[in-house]
This record gives sequence, C-alpha cells and structure tokens, in this order.
Amino acid sequence: MNIYDLTLKSDPNVLIYPDGEQCFEISYIAIAESEEQVKSLAKEYGINIEEYTIELEKSNVTDCFGLPYEAKIEDCRIY
Repeated sequence: MNIYDLTLKSDPNVLIYPDGEQCFEISYIAIAESEEQVKSLAKEYGINIEEYTIELEKSNVTDCFGLPYEAKIEDCRIY
C-alpha cells in the first residue's frame, strides 16, 4: 500500500465560510494501492476530490507487523 496526500488545487491559506468563521486548509490522507483506488475510495466515502491534487507521499507502507494497511481515507487534517 501507498500513502497519498490530497490537498486543494487552489491552495488558499484560509477558507472563509458564509457565517464569517475561518478555517485553515483541509487535506486528506489516503492509504491505497494506486491513485485510481484513492478516487474510488473518495467516491465511496462521499468526498468530492475534484478540487484536490493527489500526491504520493510514501510507498510500500506496512504496519508494525510488516502487513499492508487496509485501503481507506485515513483522516482529515485542519491546519
């Protein structure tokens, strides 16, 4: 499995919501075999990633027992 980083293409420093609140850029981490699997997982999770770039962060990652991780979008980070 590989780790992919999904970040906004438009790269705004701060997102402003209609109610006036600020939120820093949101990105996702996906564990998948390929970029196509990342897109499939995003669709399954209900995440629209059209505005995101997908970059390979690490290849051939395994858990502490040397086993491959389950394919998933692991977490959402708010900066």
